[in-house]
Amino acid sequence: MKAYSALYQLKEPAYFATWLYKILIRECLHYMKKEKRAAQIVVELQQLQHDEPTPQFHALYDALGELKENYRSVLLLHYFYD
Repeated sequence: MKAYSALYQLKEPAYFATWLYKILIRECLHYMKKEKRAAQIVVELQQLQHDEPTPQFHALYDALGELKENYRSVLLLHYFYD
């Protein structure tokens, strides 16, 4: 979708494949960076679950409690129950 929506920016049609690969590589790197951040959050949340409750844990618990049920469920399922 990104390539299609940016097709007007392609200046030289002969380099379409190179241009497309460049977009693909950038998107893959962005995805990997995002997954690394998500993995770090999961590790921190798991540590909070198994350790003695801290003020941060209580703040996180309170913040989750303020979310709408459907948002809270998504976060809990994703980060706590894979």
